[in-house]
Amino acid sequence: MSDLHVSTALSIDIVTSIIDASPVGMMVFDAFGYVVFANQQAETIFCVDDLASGEAPSKSTLVGKRIKDLIPQRFRDYHKDVEKEYMQHPIPKAMGVGRHLVGLCGDGSEVPLDVGLSPLNYNDEQYILASVVDISDRLRVAQLEVENRRLEKEATHDPLTGLPNRRMLTEFAEKLRSLAVRNNQRLTIMFLDLDGFKLVNDQYGHHVGDQLLCEVASVLKKLVRESDIVGRYGGDEFLLCFVGDDKATIEGEGRCGKKMARHLARGIESIRVIDGHEVSIGASIGLVSTVRPAAVTIEGMINAADRLMYKAKKTGVKKTGISRVVMGELHLPAVRRIEAE
Repeated sequence: MSDLHVSTALSIDIVTSIIDASPVGMMVFDAFGYVVFANQQAETIFCVDDLASGEAPSKSTLVGKRIKDLIPQRFRDYHKDVEKEYMQHPIPKAMGVGRHLVGLCGDGSEVPLDVGLSPLNYNDEQYILASVVDISDRLRVAQLEVENRRLEKEATHDPLTGLPNRRMLTEFAEKLRSLAVRNNQRLTIMFLDLDGFKLVNDQYGHHVGDQLLCEVASVLKKLVRESDIVGRYGGDEFLLCFVGDDKATIEGEGRCGKKMARHLARGIESIRVIDGHEVSIGASIGLVSTVRPAAVTIEGMINAADRLMYKAKKTGVKKTGISRVVMGELHLPAVRRIEAE
């Protein structure tokens, strides 16, 4: 045997070894859709060999199978059309872009795949090289990430309104407090309790009451800035936290004063119909603000705003659809009550 023949034989053996060692499954189909070559990884992906016993097969068991034999029955009609179209215009392409394809294993199980196709021409015969990758692990990781995000949202958001819950509210409010300290800004917290909500629940049922809470949440989100924090504290109570101009006064017309509180109250009062039922609600609002955020705690501010909210509720007029606001300037350990309206 000449050196050229020996070299060629060695080259073929090396290429065959490389293909068999590839982590990507490789199969070659003829123009009639039969497998004429498959590497070891393709055999493993489709579970058609005796790897279950831990032994590699002596020869390919994919060779001789039709493409349709490797596709679940429910996809075969669709694949027949795709195969016909591809054979008419064979070009390199990734199949199932934006989604995964499904292969049928020898044991009847299914495996999610990424598939790439490339045309081959050998001795004037048309063939198709298919590269296949088992993406089961990738999908499991993706599904786990989706589930983790869902669980995280459930732990930090109110399932009814989608607003941050009490836990996230306090975490975000603490971040705002740190921002206010760093930028020498005023920090404000509003505690809102709905007036007339119980009447809606009693008259029309919890289903309508839930819709009302969702509508209130929607109104509040529309009326605040993206940098503000608004969430459902519990029941029919909502909490708002934001930073403002350090020169604004709680009594004035800035975002930290009664103008902002009345703006939110009017938004809540504007809700008139829920699920075809007329409603009339207002809000009791406790507002507490400080120009010394470094000297306070979020827990202390929330408790102070809660107390002012109850003062607003007790001093409010006995008429539904009318809101009441009590404001205070916070200088721990005491709250200096400013005004009620």
